[in-house]
Amino acid sequence: MPKHKNIQPKIILVAGASGSGKSTVIEEIKHVLGDLCVVIPLDMFYLDFGAKTPEEQSQINFDHPKAIDWRLVFHVLLSLKAGNPTLIPIYDFETHSRKTTGTLVEAAPIILLEGLMALFDKEVRSLAHRAIFVDAELDICLQRRIARDTKPVNEGGRGRSQDSVLKQWLQVREMYRRFFEPTKQYANIVLPEGGHNKEGIHILLCWLRYELGFNGQTEE
Repeated sequence: MPKHKNIQPKIILVAGASGSGKSTVIEEIKHVLGDLCVVIPLDMFYLDFGAKTPEEQSQINFDHPKAIDWRLVFHVLLSLKAGNPTLIPIYDFETHSRKTTGTLVEAAPIILLEGLMALFDKEVRSLAHRAIFVDAELDICLQRRIARDTKPVNEGGRGRSQDSVLKQWLQVREMYRRFFEPTKQYANIVLPEGGHNKEGIHILLCWLRYELGFNGQTEE
């Protein structure tokens, strides 16, 4: 952490439903804080299911908290919080396995852990300085998910049919209501209307700057 060696890293958890606008909020934070923050996607921490058969893999519920390697999440965040360069896993979603290589990430004053399940694990929450829950109506989340996932891959989408998106959404919605919507209680800030709440995002950014003592500008 050579550029920020005198600043103790602080972990901010950013959770919310799929399609709630988490990515938009993260991009706004990155735009303002620049290299004062680093984003860690929770999706990179799925367990390695590469040894399972395709049939077995098709039965895995990736929207269940048991699909995440929480021990690894904890130790990666603990290392980054100590200011150490840390290897982040790379997950291959085609083979449902962890790649043998990872991404070496330098610690920064702000460590953003972003994902649907970011507020779920008690030990991970114990490392966090603050927590944000990006809230949005589930009907709106579904509309955004359909728009995102049905786009062709070469346009940044996932090339899926609307029927397949709707089928998966039933499982996503059930898991969200059962496991993740209740984690809203652990958030210091709940951002209603998700990524479209420009005023709320502005207030959030002001809060972050105040809480963490930054002026919001990237260091030269």
